[in-house]
Amino acid sequence: MNIEEKAGQIVAAAQIITVASIDENGYPRPVAMVKLKVEDGAIYVSTGASSAKTAHFKANPKAGISIVHGGDSIVYTGRMEIVADEAVKRSLWGDWMLEHFPVVWKILSIACLNLRRKQRRTGLIMCL
Repeated sequence: MNIEEKAGQIVAAAQIITVASIDENGYPRPVAMVKLKVEDGAIYVSTGASSAKTAHFKANPKAGISIVHGGDSIVYTGRMEIVADEAVKRSLWGDWMLEHFPVVWKILSIACLNLRRKQRRTGLIMCL
């Protein structure tokens, strides 16, 4: 198995990933997040539209992720892109999110971020 196949297995198997933004003081801010979906080299996660992560990525789209599964791990870097497509947001919604977004389901209460591939790295999409 080559490294790309192994990386794909790690990403597919992991449920929790660590996403790092750059804070207002220029320091990395890693946060554990639930992986929602993987599609076309992009990894989907969610956070609140008014969260610190959202503010960080709007100010500086550089991001990093770390994924650990069993004894294996992989790290990716890239640029975060906000995805506002309502159909995408609706397709990613799960009722478990009500605990994190404690309002009645409204598609406008979340948004998505997409970490575009940098070199041989993968993408990350974050639903805010």
